[in-house]
Amino acid sequence: MPHKMELWLQGLEQGRIMRLRPQGSSMAPFLRDGDIVTIEPGSGARIGDVILTDTGDGWVMHRVVWKSVHRIITKGDNVYCPDPPVSPRNILGRAVSRDRGGKVTSLTSLAARFCGLGLGLTLPWVIRYFPGIHALKRIFPGGLRSESKCS
Repeated sequence: MPHKMELWLQGLEQGRIMRLRPQGSSMAPFLRDGDIVTIEPGSGARIGDVILTDTGDGWVMHRVVWKSVHRIITKGDNVYCPDPPVSPRNILGRAVSRDRGGKVTSLTSLAARFCGLGLGLTLPWVIRYFPGIHALKRIFPGGLRSESKCS
């Protein structure tokens, strides 16, 4: 009997739009535990898109912060450091919408892509260096996931 992840990958390979529940807080506040994310198959990714990649150690759903023809760099909105570069071949699909409690939000509009990108690149640093901004800390459950020094 095929593993659940294998069946899910087969669906993407056959061109089916799939749905996934991401886990963890690396993409908070844009993606949270309990959200249902719709994934469109394909390797197309623009800066600001949220993509699902196969890292070899598992799947990661993070935002594209830089890309070239041969390399894509992603980063969780709720972490300081970017992920190691991946090849476009490692992209399983692109997140096109989020369902949170029955409210569906597009993740591919220009506003969603660049608002997410801007906030994801700046808010972790604002929260770290301006600790008095308690309202911002509430939108990042569990605090930030990594230290401020990137290796």
